[in-house]
Amino acid sequence: MVAVFDADQRDKVQNLSGKFVGVSCLPANEKVAPEVELWTALESYSDEICHRLGIANSENLLLAISSYESDDHHDRLYSVSSDLSISFETLVSSIVHVWCERNPIPILKFILS
Repeated sequence: MVAVFDADQRDKVQNLSGKFVGVSCLPANEKVAPEVELWTALESYSDEICHRLGIANSENLLLAISSYESDDHHDRLYSVSSDLSISFETLVSSIVHVWCERNPIPILKFILS
């Protein structure tokens, strides 16, 4: 059994590993909450994400990103998915897929942890 924590908890759980159960953290490029990592990916890989979602005009996504970037990180992706008339799950799935393609090293470290 392995307990999996958010990446922003990495420093807090580092000393717990192996005491009672295995401990790991979600892969991320920074020690941030998953919603923040996904938002950064959405901003960085917006063209690829648009392509995966079948959105012909990436301006729609860019406008949604700029409209909600100052909102609470827990709410932003819900707002973007609503603006684009796609489900939250579809948006997150596309972001995660592209993030995984672009970040194989953190994925491998997570799988092997």
